Amino acid sequence: MKEISVTVTFGIGNEIHNHDLEYRETLHHVHTREDGVIELLPYRSYQEQINELMKPYIDDYNNERDKQYHKVWKRYNNGEIKTKPRKRDYKHLGYDYYTEHKDDEYYNQRTKRKEPLPIFRSIILGIGDRADRKKRKISEEQALRIFQKTIVEFQKDNPLLHVLGAAVHLDEDGFYHCHLDFKPLYDKNQSKSRGLAVGISFEEALEQSGYLPEQSIINGRDKAPIRFNALRNKIYRTMEKAMVAEGIHLQYGISAIKEPKKDSSRNQSLEAWQATQDAAREIQHQKNIALDVIGQDSVSPSELKEAMEAVQNMTNTLQKVEESPLTLSRRGYKVTFKLFDQMKTMLQQMQKVIGSLIHEINTLKSKLDYYKPFKQRAINAEEQVKNLREEYLSEYRIRSKLESENRYLQQENTQQRNYMAHIKWKDGHSVLESYELSMKHEKQTQQRDR
Repeated sequence: MKEISVTVTFGIGNEIHNHDLEYRETLHHVHTREDGVIELLPYRSYQEQINELMKPYIDDYNNERDKQYHKVWKRYNNGEIKTKPRKRDYKHLGYDYYTEHKDDEYYNQRTKRKEPLPIFRSIILGIGDRADRKKRKISEEQALRIFQKTIVEFQKDNPLLHVLGAAVHLDEDGFYHCHLDFKPLYDKNQSKSRGLAVGISFEEALEQSGYLPEQSIINGRDKAPIRFNALRNKIYRTMEKAMVAEGIHLQYGISAIKEPKKDSSRNQSLEAWQATQDAAREIQHQKNIALDVIGQDSVSPSELKEAMEAVQNMTNTLQKVEESPLTLSRRGYKVTFKLFDQMKTMLQQMQKVIGSLIHEINTLKSKLDYYKPFKQRAINAEEQVKNLREEYLSEYRIRSKLESENRYLQQENTQQRNYMAHIKWKDGHSVLESYELSMKHEKQTQQRDR
């Protein structure tokens, strides 16, 4: 069974790095190859795309400014106000939104300083690691198909996250990964806000898309649930489905052992983190075993038993984790840490699938047992028909043989009569006529004797 890990990380996008092969040739971590960047979507300038996305909203804003300007002029002409309206107070927005906002900043409440406000967002999708690539546990073709399906589903699931580009990097000396760049846009409530009718906040776009705060089903860190994890968890499930179609199963975690120097946890011990991660991998491994069985066209009793045992092992491991939840202190409040909340529904569904499979097998077995006597009768009837058919064929052969002999005798008799009709006696009668008179006389004599 092939089991490969997946990573979904959120970061600051770089259009040149993601799509410009000539620029990337200058970097130390890449290797030059003509097909090093594979565009999963036709590439167009992000500036052009973002300006196109924002144009309808800028049009609405400018039209509204014109309406306000004319409305104030009307009040001025009616003598309702004394100040003459100035056009500069109702200035239009320009249509090169990208250039005007690419260097925007925002005040970060956590760091207490200004930071760059990204003009677009980026997610990096990764499959496996460098060792998986070198050992060819996954090929370039498989990686491309998985990424392609994931991008298609991402576009369907997230209409407020407008995809700008998706490029797979194959020439880097590392794992297969895809840079997915997008522009979040959400509808603002005009009664509560001024300016454009659209917002660019990633968090607001996630909320308006219906995402609720979740913990990551793979990255087991001691942090409060966030909305991005809900999006990330959906991407994990999408990638897992695409991987199964390639004969590959998803497994949690890049490294089996957490490195203390890279430990991002301050409220959870390294031992507790490791125990949780090991439990996560065990549950996922048992899940893969069960999925292997369920995905087959035909299942043997031993395989079905193996799947049932795997589901039971998942249930036992999950129960152990839930019986000893970890609580973490975050700025004065407690957060219950349960890494496997997202697995409950999946486990219940899998139990239903296997239960349905067992029910179907039992139903078929009952039907087979019910129809078994009828089947035997049918076999007996078929045997009788076979015997009758053989008797009929035997009689048919005999009858055919007798008919053939009868036709031969009739032909012989006709030839003899013709011959006798041509032979004449001295009195002029033919031999045939004499024979027929003799037979007639013999018949009359027999009748008198009776």
